[in-house]
Amino acid sequence: MKKNKYPPQKKDPSTAAHPGVHKIAPVAHRALIVGTLPKSETDLIHKLKQLSVDVTHEELPLSFSDLFSWMPFDLVILSDSIKPQLVGAYRPFFPKSKIVYLFQRLSMRAEITLRSHGLIFLGSYDHFRVCMQDILRSAFKTRHSLDAFDLVISLD
Repeated sequence: MKKNKYPPQKKDPSTAAHPGVHKIAPVAHRALIVGTLPKSETDLIHKLKQLSVDVTHEELPLSFSDLFSWMPFDLVILSDSIKPQLVGAYRPFFPKSKIVYLFQRLSMRAEITLRSHGLIFLGSYDHFRVCMQDILRSAFKTRHSLDAFDLVISLD
């Protein structure tokens, strides 16, 4: 009798009820957080990682042409430690990235400046936390591919 050299596969209980369905591993999307986060918002990175987002956090505004222009980030989150006048300088280095600007307080002049930069979200940390899944779904959506982020959310 021939010995089977491959051990028997264990069945995944989440797909056992639907034998034709295979679990799809979620695609990790990449996000870059630039700037210092307030102490009350330090768990933001953890919450993004829970949603299968690969997060890179840089506290200081560095030379992005050297460090990040070759890295494809789907989302760039700028904290309010970045001056609103500098937000436009980030766009050339991340032409395909969606950009979000988060703040604790914002003057009317700064808001007018920021609204001209084509951000997908301009709002407070609290409002971002409430709308995070919708914002991420919008940022990670592509026309020609399966929206893997929807799969991650629906598995909760």
